[in-house]
Amino acid sequence: MKIGDRIILRAPRPAGERVPERRFAAAKLLATITQARDWAPDPERAARIAELKNAVESGSYRIDHRRTAQAMLGELIGEALA
Repeated sequence: MKIGDRIILRAPRPAGERVPERRFAAAKLLATITQARDWAPDPERAARIAELKNAVESGSYRIDHRRTAQAMLGELIGEALA
C-alpha cells in the first residue's frame, strides 16, 4: 500500500480473518466520497446541457441525422467486434 511518499507492505490477512469494524467503516466512507466526487456536476457539461435545453425549448435545435447515424453504427460495430 502506498501512503504519500511511503510504501507500506503488510503480510496478507489469513482467510476468514475479519477486518476491524473501524477500518471497514472508513473504507465504506471513502467509497461513498469517491462515488459522490465522480457524480459531481461538470461545469462545462452543465453549460452545454443548458445550451441544448434552451435550443430545444426555442425550437432552434436541429438534429444532425448523419452524425447520429454514424455514432449509432460506430457503437454497433464496436459491440460486434468486442
